[in-house]
Amino acid sequence: MEAKAPLQVKLMALLLLSAVDDDTAMRVIQKVKAAGITIVTLPSANLYLMGRSDCQPIRRGITRVRELLDNQVNIAYSSDNLRDPFRPFGNLDMLEEALLIAQVAQMGRNIDFDNILKMGTYNAAKGMGLVNYGLEVGNTADLVLLDAPSPKDAIISQANKSYVMKKGKVVAKNIKNSLLI
Repeated sequence: MEAKAPLQVKLMALLLLSAVDDDTAMRVIQKVKAAGITIVTLPSANLYLMGRSDCQPIRRGITRVRELLDNQVNIAYSSDNLRDPFRPFGNLDMLEEALLIAQVAQMGRNIDFDNILKMGTYNAAKGMGLVNYGLEVGNTADLVLLDAPSPKDAIISQANKSYVMKKGKVVAKNIKNSLLI
């Protein structure tokens, strides 16, 4: 009999955590953690869709990112809408999603920006069960090189994505041209 890979469970959004009391949210977070479930939040789509029929106060439309991180739940983010009815402004841009998380989850410290970038990279890879991921000798060099000195600057300035590499080979370049007069 062939061995099966362990079941990987992901929950998209987990929006209702933002609409329940703190005690209920913590009980859910602890159960999610104990089950080893990865949470994937979709900030731009969720902000656009959630609470449309609410009267004031309107729910925020994003899960409890900070609480999930603080409780060591694997949480990632993504964008799954490209200018469709669910998000007519969608650009499939991970840095745009990162900036939305920073703003809406009120995560403005340097360590928060580090964690936000990890959510979109390492945490996402872990949730997908990827091996040999990250900037380590011997790992597959699949990466996007951002023109920024720090995670904070990359997110806030929406840094230029200078190069895209797949298996160590440049597959795309985005070079800025400047005209001096």
